[in-house]
Amino acid sequence: MTNQQQMQSLSYEGSASEGVASNERSPFKSGTEGEDDDDDEDSSSDDEAMILAENAGWDESDSSDDDEPPPAKKSKSNTTSTSSSSTTTAASSTKNQLVEFNLEEMGPHFSTSLHTFLSSSPLFTSSLPLLTSSIISQVSVGTVVSQSLSASGATLTSKYAPDMNEDPLHRTAFAFSTLLNTSDTELTNFFTPLLKTLTSHCPSLSSFLSKSPSKTGLLITRSMVNVPHVIIHSLQKNVLEDVTWARSNAEGGEEERELYKFNRVIVLSEVDCDVKSGKYSYSTYSSNTPELKRVEEEFIMKRSLFKPVVFEEEGRDGGGQKIKGMYCLGGVSWEGFLEGVEEFGSMV
Repeated sequence: MTNQQQMQSLSYEGSASEGVASNERSPFKSGTEGEDDDDDEDSSSDDEAMILAENAGWDESDSSDDDEPPPAKKSKSNTTSTSSSSTTTAASSTKNQLVEFNLEEMGPHFSTSLHTFLSSSPLFTSSLPLLTSSIISQVSVGTVVSQSLSASGATLTSKYAPDMNEDPLHRTAFAFSTLLNTSDTELTNFFTPLLKTLTSHCPSLSSFLSKSPSKTGLLITRSMVNVPHVIIHSLQKNVLEDVTWARSNAEGGEEERELYKFNRVIVLSEVDCDVKSGKYSYSTYSSNTPELKRVEEEFIMKRSLFKPVVFEEEGRDGGGQKIKGMYCLGGVSWEGFLEGVEEFGSMV
């Protein structure tokens, strides 16, 4: 992986007020492949990339001129665009704006955003600092969706979409996805209690884990509501590309590369249910799977090697307040994971 951060822009045309404000699952939006942007990045982009690289702890002086560097990570997926109609309300009419979503590597400048995403899950709060720092530091595998505006003179005024002139050291993530190896010794204090809790709800998980204890990954994906599905699919594809690259080229050597040779994946998804009653509906795509907050995970969950289990968990957030979460737990083969991502892509 090169020291300079890689980034790919995806464009989405829609209203600035559209999207993340809704609490309902968004319908699929049609997407079309765009063309690669071959324009050279200007010097300011290079400077920002180097600033972020320094803050991520990357030091070019550490590399020897005599050592052949590993091949650079594959560039993020081709530019994709999707369009939605203008949004009209009784109060006002808002014109469409072209919004660029950037796919980027993990970095410490996304720590605050990832911490906020994860803090809403009672299964993660007890190990939140360790989990957040581990996801951020695992730069070989993991992708973040950030955002910028390309429309001339356009600005985002929604409270859900902060001004893009943000602090480069504390940037906003609109979505992220990663895979963590359950046998990673640096995450023992996270996985030991988590897996104990999960197996208490789902005894079948013990058998699933015993088949490949050192090659099982946990999928962790979070996103703001209504980030377009075409963007989420690009996010998942990039994580798969990260894994392919890291298996042979992760900078931690063979020990780190072994962590990414997954052959099974635990899918721990948040259920889209009524907050008060806990009632939920079943997925359109699988009779054994409830509707999930992230619909892309339904295509993966339907391929579970054991019957998915739905359970509720309680915990406390950073402020000590009680929080609840409804989850669906399943486990798939690596091939099933790839097939699920591919099927989801065929729907967007």
